[in-house]
Amino acid sequence: PRDLQTLQEESKRCRLKEKSEKQYDARDRLLHSIWQSHNLGRSIGRPSFLIVGTAGVGKSSTINHLLDLKNSVTFAKTSATTSETRATTEFLLQVDSPPSRFGVSQLRLALVDTPGFNDTGGTKQDACNFYSIKGMYDKHMGGCKPNLVLILIQATDTRIQGENSNLAKSLKCLKALKLVDTKHPNVVAVLTFSTALGKKEKSTDCDSALIPLL
Repeated sequence: PRDLQTLQEESKRCRLKEKSEKQYDARDRLLHSIWQSHNLGRSIGRPSFLIVGTAGVGKSSTINHLLDLKNSVTFAKTSATTSETRATTEFLLQVDSPPSRFGVSQLRLALVDTPGFNDTGGTKQDACNFYSIKGMYDKHMGGCKPNLVLILIQATDTRIQGENSNLAKSLKCLKALKLVDTKHPNVVAVLTFSTALGKKEKSTDCDSALIPLL
């Protein structure tokens, strides 16, 4: 089911409300999972992962890594010196679920690549980037919040705390977009460039920086 009406109709046919979770078959588990997502304010037909962070932190590289692309083929453009992503871009994945889980084909997941905060193009470009992300979720995603927000943080950043840190600026932009779910947390911090850390480096303290700002 891709919309609420279809979900309600199929749930009624399956008598979902009359069953306990122990009685669920694969289709029941799928319907139950979609209802849980809907009740949390997420999209029924278009679950999504939103990837955000400052310019150059590795968002597009993370997209290419998550897609597990082979033979040097890439979906998202990357650059070591300038911001490559100039528009909010959705990569739609379709996967088949094994019979032991949901037993359906073509389950969809959207990976949303975004322009970086603090763009190398300056404040005017930052404003354009902000409205690009906002427009994606207000119009294309029906106003639903992302299922998961991956906020990328460069592991070698020595100024992770404080009001003027790159992380703080990213979190403030994210909060202004109203895509953070404070009741049912949907933000996960992801460290990039971790291989650049030495074995004796202390782990980056993300929690103390994330909690006050969200």
